[in-house]
Amino acid sequence: MVGAVAQTSPPATNDFSDVEAFLTQNENERRQTVVGQVDAIGGQLTSILASEAAMVNAYKDVYVAVHFEGAKREHASVKAWEDQNKAMFKDDSFILALRMHLQYLLATLTKKAGRDEDAVKGTLDWIQNFPGASPDKFVKLAKYDLLTGGVANSPFLVASHHAGLIQGLSNWYMGDLTNTPEMHRVNVIGWLRTKKDPRMFEQWRYNITLEEGIAGRDGLAAKKNHFTLHRRPWLLWQVGRDYAAQGDRRKAVEVMLGAIKESPRCDDYEAIVADIRRVIAEAKAAK
Repeated sequence: MVGAVAQTSPPATNDFSDVEAFLTQNENERRQTVVGQVDAIGGQLTSILASEAAMVNAYKDVYVAVHFEGAKREHASVKAWEDQNKAMFKDDSFILALRMHLQYLLATLTKKAGRDEDAVKGTLDWIQNFPGASPDKFVKLAKYDLLTGGVANSPFLVASHHAGLIQGLSNWYMGDLTNTPEMHRVNVIGWLRTKKDPRMFEQWRYNITLEEGIAGRDGLAAKKNHFTLHRRPWLLWQVGRDYAAQGDRRKAVEVMLGAIKESPRCDDYEAIVADIRRVIAEAKAAK
């Protein structure tokens, strides 16, 4: 006699609505957790930024947590490190580098929390306060890894095991913080581009000014000439591409044509001409 067949549950539906609902709930809960973490760290950073003493003490704490292990964390070893760097902790350029690192990290966390407009405003404020046009101040700041190393591996995040919190941000610059034009292109122009916001072109003019300022910072004729012959045409080419993407093909062609008229010997001449021809072809096809 054949045994009774075991009862089985009905098969799951093939529209995966149950899985999608689960994933949506999970994503919302995860989002709330991340925003909570971001806000907590942001509050700590704001408190640290309240005074120079608080910034330096916080830096000492996280540096020791990241770089000293085992026996090296003994009081004598830490004290020796502090004594060795005593002059640096009082140096104005170090204090400024530390402050700007913390401020940009705060803007980065604002971006992670989804407050994009505040993050963009924070970027613009940061760039305007950065002494990039002064050769002396720039050289002093550029020697500190707090700026040149970006924020992806900020000791303030590494020490608290939150370095992964800011990974994978789109339209957000994580590299050398002394490269303000690139930071501006990624954070500000990149975000305005996704919003199809025409203010992007006003920011492009500002971006070209930033690049020109860097080219003239050291007073070297070679850097100024390179900007005029090659870098400015490249920038105008990018502006033209954005006009084309916004649907203003006539303006796109005018800007890119102006680039090669200004500098017929620029490195990107052939690529710019190819883009001009492509935009014209698209305009004709659209008719």
